[in-house]
Amino acid sequence: MKHTGLLLILIFISTASFCQKYIIEGQINNYYNKTIIISSYLGGKTKIIDSTLTDSSGNFKIIFSEKNHVGLYKLSFYNKFIDIIFNYENISLITDIADTFEKLQILSSHENILFLNYIQKQSDYRLKLELLDPLIYNYPKTDSFYINILNQFEKLQNEQAIFIDTCIKNNPETYFTKIVKIEKLPEIQNGLSEEEYKNFLKIHHFDNIDFSDTTILYNKFITQNILSYLSLYADKRYSKEEQEQAFIEAVDVVLKKVSVNLKMYEFVANYLIDGLQKFDFGVVVDYIVDNDYLSSFCKKNEVQSEVEKRIENLKKLKIGKIAPEFSFIEINGKEINLYEINSELTLLIFWSSACHHCSKSLQKLKIIYDQQSQKKLEVIAISLDTNKNAFSDAIAEGDYNWINYTDLQGWEGNIATLYSIYATPTMFLLNNEKKIIAKPITIKELEKKLKELNF
Repeated sequence: MKHTGLLLILIFISTASFCQKYIIEGQINNYYNKTIIISSYLGGKTKIIDSTLTDSSGNFKIIFSEKNHVGLYKLSFYNKFIDIIFNYENISLITDIADTFEKLQILSSHENILFLNYIQKQSDYRLKLELLDPLIYNYPKTDSFYINILNQFEKLQNEQAIFIDTCIKNNPETYFTKIVKIEKLPEIQNGLSEEEYKNFLKIHHFDNIDFSDTTILYNKFITQNILSYLSLYADKRYSKEEQEQAFIEAVDVVLKKVSVNLKMYEFVANYLIDGLQKFDFGVVVDYIVDNDYLSSFCKKNEVQSEVEKRIENLKKLKIGKIAPEFSFIEINGKEINLYEINSELTLLIFWSSACHHCSKSLQKLKIIYDQQSQKKLEVIAISLDTNKNAFSDAIAEGDYNWINYTDLQGWEGNIATLYSIYATPTMFLLNNEKKIIAKPITIKELEKKLKELNF
């Protein structure tokens, strides 16, 4: 038994010692003895994973291993950055802090040489096409020069398409090609009207993307692609209700596409909920919540993912649902329980002293609250502050005499988590049964709802 244990230890040490290492090194001229931050991408978000320092000549070295996933990484320094592809290659580069992208050279790494050339060429094509695009729509079509503009535009488009197809054909097994496919638009036949063109893209936008491949999550282009698809459904002429219905159609297409893989679905659903909540498209969020595909996946364990928890919470927070119960000790020492609040209406407002909009909203809310002839409306103001003095000073300065509370845990606080708070200010208006009857975005919306209720 002793010999077996020793053998296992030796095997472990041997395996660990032979773990393949990869060197990412370079020189940043005029950036000496300073910090470089290394971050990984997950969609449009980055996560810091390491840091290093340049030496007195601007040289730096970063060690990656097989434990680092394949994907796009960001090297940040000063107010500049470089994106690099890591796919189990050593990488060597050189640039200058003054003109980081313009002077960037990849000295080694096949994929990054391809990637830099692709970014530079695409930038050139897009600039030229964007300059010609308004001319095509606005230049007099009867003028002979219009034909020259149109021919040049089509020539550039054809060159761009050939360049992209060549990149894909010549580098089929690279992560670089996965990025190119994400960015590649489907081939479109000539002669389509603007409306026909848009409708074609609505059907074929995702033709080149394999959503079963979760490695495509590790770059910023996948979320840009999804956002680009949603933009096909945006129309300034729409009312808010019409725009929400259009986005529901778009979201339905996206979620069906990504439902081939649980990890992909969870990421995209979370991304959509974030963006739609930020821009106050609550009806579309409700559609995602009511039509999620999570139940269609065979789960290997019962551990809930973050998006499952979030969707479950959002279901509980829909208008018509009883608000989740909570209790706390407010700043004057009184115990508060939501369900024991005795008023016709209760307003929950989540805010922060660092939020400029919150201060304005609370001041307007105070006027409504103080003008009550009878106390029909109770306000519970829950701060997402993490600094006790900042919270106390804001309460004293605003002279807010409603129920005030903070657990100093910020966005991670128990009540903030219970109510899936993603922005401040956020409001929930409850009736005397503590049923959610409105989720006003602004004080003006709150006033309108109160007027409907003969408040």
